[in-house]
Amino acid sequence: MSNTRCGFIMVWAVCLGSYAFAQTTEKLQGLNADLAGLEQSTLLSRGEVGLWVQEVESGNVLVNYKANRSFMPASNLKLITTATALEVLGSDYRYKTKGYYTGKLDSTGVLDGNLVVVGSGDPSLGSDQYNVKISDLMSTWSESLQKQGIKQVTGDLYVDVSAYDANPVPDFWPWADLGNYYGAGIYGLNLSDNTVKLYFQQNRTLADPVKLLRSEPDMKGVSYTNGVVTGPEGSKDEAYIYGAPFQNNRMILGTLPPGDGEYKVKGSMPDPPAWFGHLLKQALKAKGIVLKGTVKVSATPRKTSGAKLWFDYQSPTLAELARNTNFFSINLYAESIFQQIALAKTGKGDREKAIHEVKRFWSSVGIDTLGWILMDGSGLSPLNAISPEQMGKVLRYMAKDAKASTAFVASLPKAGKDGTVYWFGKNTALENNAQLKSGSFTGTLCYSGYMITKSNKRVAFSIMMNRYEGEMRAAAKKLLPLLEKVADF
Repeated sequence: MSNTRCGFIMVWAVCLGSYAFAQTTEKLQGLNADLAGLEQSTLLSRGEVGLWVQEVESGNVLVNYKANRSFMPASNLKLITTATALEVLGSDYRYKTKGYYTGKLDSTGVLDGNLVVVGSGDPSLGSDQYNVKISDLMSTWSESLQKQGIKQVTGDLYVDVSAYDANPVPDFWPWADLGNYYGAGIYGLNLSDNTVKLYFQQNRTLADPVKLLRSEPDMKGVSYTNGVVTGPEGSKDEAYIYGAPFQNNRMILGTLPPGDGEYKVKGSMPDPPAWFGHLLKQALKAKGIVLKGTVKVSATPRKTSGAKLWFDYQSPTLAELARNTNFFSINLYAESIFQQIALAKTGKGDREKAIHEVKRFWSSVGIDTLGWILMDGSGLSPLNAISPEQMGKVLRYMAKDAKASTAFVASLPKAGKDGTVYWFGKNTALENNAQLKSGSFTGTLCYSGYMITKSNKRVAFSIMMNRYEGEMRAAAKKLLPLLEKVADF
């Protein structure tokens, strides 16, 4: 090849590179202007937005708009929780719930001892996310005891919940959330998503009382003061259940949409471990095993040395649990996974220890955690804080350097297709391209994840908006064009 031709190719390549750089610069300037314009709009005139976009492979930062500021992440915090757990515990980690019996069994089938069930905080036990009913599990466990010749137990049934904090809910969770399913407490033993389903009979008369028909399960001693009325045409479910853990009287206020059928509202169980013990006692009875003692929930560890193993139940893998956590934004799963990090590392599922372990891990791999405020693992607390830059760097690490990279990325739903973002980005460059987690509560909306840009670059991004005024989907419509422009880079 002649020197003249080589020189032409080099000049052409430089010109092409300069043109591409100029195009990127122009797009960046336009995106920054759009972000600044959004902050001047009526939607966000008293709030702010931050955006971080970084190429996964090269580490080049494409967008940094107020990305070093701390924002309330809402459910985007689940990305930090699941990423940490997958790296610290491993993708194949499983929770274990174990049953034991103590004492001596005589020739007539009388066990002079106790039954002990030791919980591990498994959030999937009897969960609606899996096709394993708690009643079926308990039937199997009871049958196992029956096959060992046990017909009567003279002692008590202990439900050991010592694995986790004695306080089932994190400090600073909003009062209005605690009685609802997404504010359910987290215990050393959970079951059926710690959820109760309330069924109402709708009517079509504005402001008329809506009759509460039944609760499933129907827990003895739990009552509801019902103040729900019918809302206007076109209204949505605005009914809220008020009540804290261990409070057996719940108040229900708000409105339900007009209609003629039954309407389901999900709330939190007041005391899941006690309900677990009640159900297991009934399952034992159904198999002909009489428990002479009572159900006792123990916040201190029960001694099992010398006891005989009754059952050993294992959860799905952490990779599967993380996927459900991020696809469907399940607070109970996230909180359990958060506390499980501390349990595995320190022997106690304590929230303060979990906070320390999460920050310690990310600091160890070079992520700056200054300004991280962690109050829980799900993002439900409005006091959580993290910057889009920190979130973006965690995402880049998980895509590029993490042992659990495959499991983590697979846990993110695809825009316009899956989970809580099934509607977001439909018929745009994001659909079936961006893998992202949404996060929202009043005045807060965030999206963080990955996408492939027009120039075939894989990027990690995090956009966070705090203190906006208006409906969530209206706010989402303002953020979507910004992410479309990222896809166009």
